Amino acid sequence: MSAARNGNTMDNKKSEWKAARQAAKERKARFVAEFPEWFTEVPCGFYLPEEWEPLLWTLCENIRLSMLQVDVPLAALTVGQVKEKFWGLRFYYSLKDLGQSEEMERLRAKIYGMTSLAESLSISGPFAIGPVDNYGCCGEAISRTS
Repeated sequence: MSAARNGNTMDNKKSEWKAARQAAKERKARFVAEFPEWFTEVPCGFYLPEEWEPLLWTLCENIRLSMLQVDVPLAALTVGQVKEKFWGLRFYYSLKDLGQSEEMERLRAKIYGMTSLAESLSISGPFAIGPVDNYGCCGEAISRTS
């Protein structure tokens, strides 16, 4: 009986994994469809928990709007990686050299600020997906008893 239950548990885990994998592919496909210049090829990977989808979506919309406001082509930004690190979103990008004008410096600073804000919101706030305090590197609680 336990062997049968064990087999069912493994089948359930496989089904859950397949469903999660499919959902992740669908999330990436939505970003590729809306932001093809940035997400068609992400060289170092694209990992996005569902809780962060609205956060990353808003970040990308704001970056796109900021770039279009100063007539910078969207292809000037390259997304290198989207991932989770220490329970927080990491959005790695590069911006092609657009010169040293004051306007371009403001654009760089604005994109950096928006990215930093999105990464911070992923750790604390409504988008947080995991523990951020009193945890060790493997996600196990650290006891602070004296």
